[in-house]
Amino acid sequence: MSGDRPYMAMSIEDLTSTVRNASSRMLLDEVANELSHRKTHRARRLAQEIEGLQAGERPAQRKAREDTRSSDTAPLATSIEDDALTVRYNALRATFTAEAEILARWGLTALAPHDLRIEAISHWRQALHEDPEAHPLGLSIDDLERDLQALADEHRDV
Repeated sequence: MSGDRPYMAMSIEDLTSTVRNASSRMLLDEVANELSHRKTHRARRLAQEIEGLQAGERPAQRKAREDTRSSDTAPLATSIEDDALTVRYNALRATFTAEAEILARWGLTALAPHDLRIEAISHWRQALHEDPEAHPLGLSIDDLERDLQALADEHRDV
């Protein structure tokens, strides 16, 4: 049985390291097969990362995509040929408000009724308390509280 799953005994951290250091598509396929047997959020995120690598996404693009959560000016790509894409990305990003960006991280929009927002935030608090990896983007309860504080601060400034 373990012949079908040579990576079964590896932790998600070890699998992540294996993927990030992978030098062949075959290795990525084998790890993806192992991840298909796992149901945790981290396993699903790593499987998505493998899909991106197999689709030709460069590590710099993946890192830039991950960094967009923490930086308003993070470039989408770093190579010269992608400068036009970076300019368009930054122009599009400038059209979004901070409130809309924060709400979107939690599956909401500025058009959602206030009571629905409260209910959704309550749900996220409970879900993240029960399972710290419940958010599909890997956000934590601390991220939720920080976002709520940012929303409160933004409304005070208005």
